[in-house]
Amino acid sequence: MLKIKFGRKLLAFGTLFVFGAIYQHNLIIKLSYAKQRLELKKGKLIKEQNELMKELYQVKDPTKIRAWAMEQQGMKDLALSHVITLTGSKEGTHATQKFCSRI
Repeated sequence: MLKIKFGRKLLAFGTLFVFGAIYQHNLIIKLSYAKQRLELKKGKLIKEQNELMKELYQVKDPTKIRAWAMEQQGMKDLALSHVITLTGSKEGTHATQKFCSRI
């Protein structure tokens, strides 16, 4: 009777161990697929980041900013006649008062 109980317990323990091992193996496979998906997503995000950084540096280029300002915003090159000296002369004092009155 003792041998039968021990055999049944050993069989039950063995069965639980096998099912536990199968469950663990399935979890490992599931996690490895999730890891693979995340690595692919990480690669795509790094590629997108590099493309955005490249675009940012192209947009920050002073020659491109100047061309955009002239073409789309209608800006022109600064001429010396556009500069007002605010100190040192009567014209400068008059220009300062004129400028301050507009503010």
